[in-house]
Amino acid sequence: MIERQLITYPTWERYTVLSHAVFTLSIKDRRHIFQLSRDLGSGEDMFFPQYGIMFSEFAVWYTLGENRRKPKR
Repeated sequence: MIERQLITYPTWERYTVLSHAVFTLSIKDRRHIFQLSRDLGSGEDMFFPQYGIMFSEFAVWYTLGENRRKPKR
């Protein structure tokens, strides 16, 4: 029988908090994070203390969030 790997509640809660933090960032904050990543070099281990997230976490949730947004016409 195939054993499934389910995420634990603390992991799920962390993902929920991270997604909310990234989705509620203003455009100015998102641009600032992208600018910092370009200036300091792209590294997935970069930590942004003012936002409380790592660049890799931001990148994942930003990419997932872009698929949820509907284009304005």
